Amino acid sequence: MTETKKILNRGYILDKLITAKLTELDEIKLMRNNISSPILLERINGGAKSNKTEDLAVKIIMYEQSIDNDIDKLITLKESISSFINTLEDEDLIAIMSLKYVSFKTYEEIADILTYSLRQVYRIHKKALLLLCECGKNVVSF
Repeated sequence: MTETKKILNRGYILDKLITAKLTELDEIKLMRNNISSPILLERINGGAKSNKTEDLAVKIIMYEQSIDNDIDKLITLKESISSFINTLEDEDLIAIMSLKYVSFKTYEEIADILTYSLRQVYRIHKKALLLLCECGKNVVSF
């Protein structure tokens, strides 16, 4: 059961990584805005030996490409997780598992959305996880 849960949680982990990278990107962009004008630096230094603004611009572009790649991976992973969850036959099971592992909702949020008690959400989640474990024996990983 733990292996199936690890596979299902990979999307959540990747989503958090993307969020962290976006925060870091915002900080880099703020640093770029705080750097003095490159023309002024050229005049002071007597030439353009190193342009910090250009260096940061290149780093920003590379970081944005990395984030775009991670987002593409997350979309593909969510599609795989959705397909795996949709192997369940019960709509309640699918709804809870999709909200948890594709939309990254907490158990409390799921209970509110579906108007279930928290205990019901835990019980249905456990049942779905056990069924997916049985199905997952034939699935290596995504």
